Amino acid sequence: MTRAALPLLALALLAPACGGDDDSTAASTAPSVVDSSGTNTTAASGGDSGDSGDSLGPVCDLVNPDDLAALFPGALPGSPDVSTNSCSLTVSPSTGAGAFFAMMPVFTPFDDRLQIATDLGHTISQLDGIGERAYYAAGASGFEFGEVVFEKGGIVYSVIADYALGDVPMPDAATIQDTLMRIAGIWAQTL
Repeated sequence: MTRAALPLLALALLAPACGGDDDSTAASTAPSVVDSSGTNTTAASGGDSGDSGDSLGPVCDLVNPDDLAALFPGALPGSPDVSTNSCSLTVSPSTGAGAFFAMMPVFTPFDDRLQIATDLGHTISQLDGIGERAYYAAGASGFEFGEVVFEKGGIVYSVIADYALGDVPMPDAATIQDTLMRIAGIWAQTL
C-alpha cells in the first residue's frame, strides 16, 4: 500500500460511523442510537421537544465557531452532515480543496483502534479527564490529522480534524490537540 493511500484508509475506518444515508426511507424513521449506558434506543432528536429548528443537531451544537477557526485558519466550514449522535463537515479555503472535521461514535473497539494508530506510526498521547480513557493521535508523515478517541459507557467516540485531502493550512500541533481535547471533553460530559 502506498503512503498516498493510507489517509484514505484512515478515512475509510471512520466512514462507517458517519451516517448520512440519502435514502428517502431513512428520513422517515428515527435512527437507532446506543446511549451512554450501552442500551440500544430509538430517538428522534436528542434535544428537548421545544427545539426551534435552528439547531445543527445535538453533537454539532457542541462545536463553537472559534474552535473551527482555530482548527482551520482562513477556511470556511460547509454545511454539516448531521445525525442524532454525529457531526461531520468539510472546510474549504478559497482554493476549494478542503479539510474534514467529524465527531462520531466509532465501531472499532478502543484497544483495536489504538493499536491501528500505533501500527501506522501515529504519535500517541494518553489523555486523562475525557471519558473513561482517551488518547490523542497526531498523524504520522503523510497523515495530516489530529484525533481524540475516547471511551465512555463502553462506546468509543472520535473527534478528528483531517487535513490530508486538501490544502487548508494546519495550525501548530498544540492548537490542534488543545482544541480537539476541549471539544471531546465537552462532548464526553454530555454523554
